[in-house]
Amino acid sequence: MTRHDERSADATDARRNAEEIDRHAIHEPPVSQIELERQIEELRRALAESDAERMRVLDLYDVAPVGYLTLSGQGLILKVNRTASTLLGLGRGELVEQRLSRFIVQEDRHINDRFHAQLVETGEPQTCELRMLKADGTVFWAHLEAAVRPVAGGVPECRVVMSDVTGIGEALRESNELFALFMRHSPIFAYIKAVEPTESRVLQASDNFRQMIGVSGADMVGRTMAELFPADMAAKMTADDWAVVATGEVLTVDEDLNGRNYTSIKFPIVRGDKTLLAGYTIDITDRKRAEADLQQSEMRYRSLFEANPHPMWVFDRESLAFLAVNDAAVAKYGYRRDEFLAMTIADIRPPEDRARLLADVSHIHDDVMDEGSVWRHQRKDGSILDVEIVAHTIDYGRRPARLVLAHDITRRKRAEEEKARLEAQLQQAQKMESVGRLAGG
Repeated sequence: MTRHDERSADATDARRNAEEIDRHAIHEPPVSQIELERQIEELRRALAESDAERMRVLDLYDVAPVGYLTLSGQGLILKVNRTASTLLGLGRGELVEQRLSRFIVQEDRHINDRFHAQLVETGEPQTCELRMLKADGTVFWAHLEAAVRPVAGGVPECRVVMSDVTGIGEALRESNELFALFMRHSPIFAYIKAVEPTESRVLQASDNFRQMIGVSGADMVGRTMAELFPADMAAKMTADDWAVVATGEVLTVDEDLNGRNYTSIKFPIVRGDKTLLAGYTIDITDRKRAEADLQQSEMRYRSLFEANPHPMWVFDRESLAFLAVNDAAVAKYGYRRDEFLAMTIADIRPPEDRARLLADVSHIHDDVMDEGSVWRHQRKDGSILDVEIVAHTIDYGRRPARLVLAHDITRRKRAEEEKARLEAQLQQAQKMESVGRLAGG
């Protein structure tokens, strides 16, 4: 085959390839067109699904069990769902461009003002509870939750969720009223404080603080300890308050102010992520004075007991054990004090008298005083004493006991016995003398 023939064959193949390409071009679309049509179909399907989802969201928004509102930066209602419309008692068209504050009870509008201001200032979600009005004047308690939604090139909008919490609100109001009554009439000084390391500030306080510092509980709110108490006392209070909040432990502390005595119990309470301090203070001045009087009385009693020249002791009514003895008893009976306190009252009786003692003790009554009964007591050296007893029931360290005074009548009894003996001898002598005179005629 010549070169010419080769070139002819190559041309023929080229024409065939071109015809084949033309045929495919006529009967088959380009690949890019197929991909474009597929993407268009997927987009249509996605749009349909998006529309369906949007309708579902709109339905959920519209029939949600809570009210949804969109407010302008000036507090005007821009959009509202069916539940919010029902709660406020007006159609949605009538609510648009109305101020939400119009539907808030006058006395609670300051709550809404603070709520809205905090929302704008912080940009953080806020909640509050206040009383709202339906269009017909019906009052209901509402719980509001709000968040700011940025709007491109404009003033941010506010999204509000409104719930009817009338039952809960009334219960909260009653609870607050009860707390206010407690704070107003509490016989003890009660308070709640917000505490920092260097500052303790009153949040709530009972009205009776007027009696302590001349300032009512309402006037104490917002003030620090340094503004209410003397500097040294305020510094200690603040340190104590911070210790309670920081450690979470209960603290009991005694304090003195203006000649009065107080005891305070402070404890932490947790509110959300913040720990506050609560506590109460009791005026214990009268109790302290009574304790001081009792202590003085006990000292006088102990002085009379210890210095009494007659033996005295206290014994347990159940065990008969000696609980206390005075110096005169130690001297009279010959036992050391520690020996006495290891003995019972039966140990200072002769063995033959102990049965009588036990019988006598079993018949003791609380309101009966034993006066003038005579007993025989045995000293450590075995000698016998005749004693006249005066005893009565007392409470000794919360134990039923008897206080005894023993009067040694040994000499008196011996003298009485000697006198009786002599009188008997005299009578016998007189009888003999009479008989002699009769016999002598």
